[in-house]
Amino acid sequence: MKRVTRLTHEERHLRRLDMANKVRAGLSVEVVANEYGVGTATVERACRQHQVTKVHNAKIKTPIKNLSSFEILAALMRNEQPSKIAERFNVSRQRVDQIRVQAIRAKIPGFPSKE
Repeated sequence: MKRVTRLTHEERHLRRLDMANKVRAGLSVEVVANEYGVGTATVERACRQHQVTKVHNAKIKTPIKNLSSFEILAALMRNEQPSKIAERFNVSRQRVDQIRVQAIRAKIPGFPSKE
């Protein structure tokens, strides 16, 4: 039978903070969950509690910036190639296209409106 160890509130808080910091540092949620022997939901909850944007792809070393959509839009307005934009911002080519379509639908002034 598995031995259950109870943590104090302080120990639990510190453990969740450590989990969130590891995700912030670039480890995937799955890797951190396996390291602590908990489910991915526990790690995701720790990330939300400590305002950490989780990393969906283990290859990405830095968290995606909140402003990346605007930066992608600016690159599209400069007529950069979507594949180059996707590579630079560590997003899929499909995500770049979604931002382009949203910009066209929003009728952003100065945006090339070829759909």
